[in-house]
Amino acid sequence: MDEQEILRRCIEGDSVAWGELVGAHAGRLFSFVRPMLPTDADAEDAAAAVFAKLWADGRRRLREFRGKSSLKTWVTAIARREAIDILRKKKPSLVPHAEPDESMFDRIASDIRSPEAAVEATDEIARLGRALARLPSRDRLLLRLIYNDGCSYEAAAKFIGAPLGSISSWIVRTKEQLRNLLTEKELP
Repeated sequence: MDEQEILRRCIEGDSVAWGELVGAHAGRLFSFVRPMLPTDADAEDAAAAVFAKLWADGRRRLREFRGKSSLKTWVTAIARREAIDILRKKKPSLVPHAEPDESMFDRIASDIRSPEAAVEATDEIARLGRALARLPSRDRLLLRLIYNDGCSYEAAAKFIGAPLGSISSWIVRTKEQLRNLLTEKELP
């Protein structure tokens, strides 16, 4: 059965065609989202959510497929959004915000030996938070993925939907912007 035939039969509710569709895409979707997510279970949840959405509401989402891309590309884009949703629920630190996260403060505070050093560190954390808030949201997210969450450049590229070759130059540019913001006398 070709892709269009499988799609047509799935829309009609054919469980055999549905099994073929799931079988053709489930493993690839899992492999695609796994580097973006903390656990295998999260990757399985993301892949399962894709198929649940495609089957729900009388296969409404399948009916929306217009063929402007391959079915593989379209389903992969849905999986990417599912991975992002899972990360937002699990890791609020990935949602760009102005304040530094509590774990960052805890890591710095654990190394502080005096009250004066604690005040200075708190001021520096707040200053860093204000500088990060002035960066574009994509750049903040990229920094968090790579430096906070330990993502590889490849995983970060997949997560934000950018070419792998762009990530390195974006990181260099973003770090330079952040450096410039931190050297300004008065950071609002």
